[in-house]
Amino acid sequence: MVLFNRYLILLFLFFSVQVSAQTFKDIAYGTDDKQTLDIYVPDVNPPVDGFPVHVFVHGGAWNIGDKSTVKLRHATAYNKQNIILLSVNYRLAPDNKFPDFVEDIALASAWIHRNIGRYGGNQNAMLLSGHSAGAHMVALVGIAPKYLQAQNLSLAMWQAVVPVDTASFDLIKKQEGAGARLVERMKSKAFGDSPQVLREASPLYQVQANSAVAPFYLYATAERQDAVQANFQLAEKLRRNGYQAQVRALGGDLSHADMRKLIFDSDSEIFQRIVSLLK
Repeated sequence: MVLFNRYLILLFLFFSVQVSAQTFKDIAYGTDDKQTLDIYVPDVNPPVDGFPVHVFVHGGAWNIGDKSTVKLRHATAYNKQNIILLSVNYRLAPDNKFPDFVEDIALASAWIHRNIGRYGGNQNAMLLSGHSAGAHMVALVGIAPKYLQAQNLSLAMWQAVVPVDTASFDLIKKQEGAGARLVERMKSKAFGDSPQVLREASPLYQVQANSAVAPFYLYATAERQDAVQANFQLAEKLRRNGYQAQVRALGGDLSHADMRKLIFDSDSEIFQRIVSLLK
């Protein structure tokens, strides 16, 4: 009898922590093989106005990476909060240089805006986040109006933009510190070396007044002072132009990879901020 009761308790604990997700993989938002996304939907009835939506863009120095780095366990953390999670692929350098991959994020945004209702999502409660190169791209799409305007959308479509751990808001400035040479090579493959193009691709130089920019919540590890400086610089520029922007430099010896993990860690400040913005 005691063993049976223990079995029931274990069975209860197992099922109580499971949140099944409806998973939709490799959904095309464009015609290129890389223009695909994955959708993770809570397997419960949506609220009347639909689930809020978190759209995540992976990093990889614009040259590598894939949406599949988001696993079911990562999505489950958001699904438990009744939030849809999307992981977006985009065309990569050097085969596709700027602005191709940024335009892909805008194209994916348009597809999501038009179609997320079919998955129980709320097109009026969407947040855009990205890590590393993905953080650069979501910042640019969230600041420069032309990318979303080309899709007949405005910057106001996002409830918030959350770039995580990039030092690439000013691409004209040379990278410094560990790994700087590698980053400069990857940057050259993605953007070329034209100062005009680098300026156009830099979120810092694309901030304009009166563009209805969504609130920005920027995060960097305190271990990367170049990223911390870049985040504060962009936030100051946004605030000077009348926008809301907050920066957090997180301590605790966090690596660049650790910062990505925190986006999907339900105990982390980043995760809890994203959830609070969508609730």
